[in-house]
Amino acid sequence: MTPPLKNDIQVIDIEPFLSGSTDKQLLEKIDRICSETGLFLVTGHGIDENLIDEAYAVSKEFFNLDESTKARYCKPDGSFLGYRGLHTLQASTKRKTVPDKKEVYTIGADDRGSNGKKALEGQPWPAELPAFEGILTRYYRELNKLSLGLSRLFAQALGLPAEFFKRRSDRSVSYLVTFNFPAEGETIPGQVRFAQHRDRDLFTVLTTNAPGLEVKDRQGRWYPVPVQPHAFTVNIGSMFTQWTEGRWTAPLHGVRNATLEETHDNRQTLTFFFNPNAEVKLSPLSVEDGDNINIGAPSDGADAEPQSVSDFLSSAWDLYRIME
Repeated sequence: MTPPLKNDIQVIDIEPFLSGSTDKQLLEKIDRICSETGLFLVTGHGIDENLIDEAYAVSKEFFNLDESTKARYCKPDGSFLGYRGLHTLQASTKRKTVPDKKEVYTIGADDRGSNGKKALEGQPWPAELPAFEGILTRYYRELNKLSLGLSRLFAQALGLPAEFFKRRSDRSVSYLVTFNFPAEGETIPGQVRFAQHRDRDLFTVLTTNAPGLEVKDRQGRWYPVPVQPHAFTVNIGSMFTQWTEGRWTAPLHGVRNATLEETHDNRQTLTFFFNPNAEVKLSPLSVEDGDNINIGAPSDGADAEPQSVSDFLSSAWDLYRIME
C-alpha cells in the first residue's frame, strides 16, 4: 500500500434529504462519489448518540471477557453469527496464511422473514451481559431504518424510483458486526488489522472510535478515512457493482496497524452490512422491469441467469476464510 494522500473524503449532512428534501446537486454528488471513491461520511443521520455510545460500551464489555467465555458464543457449524476470535478470520484471498488481527461478534437479521441464509440463523447471545441483546438489537433496527433511507438516496442518485431498493428490502438479510482491533499484543509477521478487501454487500454503514481505515479510489490513490464522533462512514459494496454493471465500483479498503501514538487503546468499529431480500435477483439495472433508466454499459452476460442476493452472499462467505 502506498502512503495515503491528504484527506479527500467528503462529509455530507443527510438530514435535509431524510426530512423530504430532494436536492439535485446532492444526488449528482452522490453519483460522482460512488463512481470515483465509493465512500463518504454522513452526519444528520438521526441515530441517537447515546445509543451509539451504549453499543460501543456493551461491545467492549463483551470483548473484555476472558477467552474461554467468549468462545462459548462461537457457532461450530461454519456460521459467521456470534463470536470469532483473534487470528481466526482472513478477509483477503491474496494472503493465504496470515489472518487478520481482529475479533468480531456478528448479529444476523432478526426481521428477515423466511428467506434468510442458514448462516444468518440461530443468533447466540452472551448470558453474562444481560443488556447486550437489547442494545445491539435496537442498534441493528435503527441502522436498518437509516439504511433504508440511504437506499432511497442511492436510488435517486442513479435516476431510479426512490423506493426501488427499499421495496426489495422488506425482509433484508443484513447483519451487524462489532469489531475489536487490539492496540497491542503479539502480531504475526505480515499481519494487519484488516486486510485489503471489497465489501460484498449492497452498502456498508459504520462508525469507529479510532483512525486506521484507508480507501483506494479508481485512480489507485489511497486516502485515510477521517474519524468524526457519531458520524457514519458509508461505502458501497460489490452488489452495487454488479447491479450497475460497473458504474459504481466497491472500493478496495483495509485497516492498517496502529501507530505508536495510537496504541493506548483498542480500536472499535460497529459495522452494518445492508443487503436486500435473499431472493432478489441482481439483474443489470439496464434491463430490470422497465422502472428505471439505462445506467450501465451493455453486459456481455446479459443472457445469463442473474445471481440472487442469497447466492451472492454465499460466495462472499466462501471468500471470507475461517482460519483453522
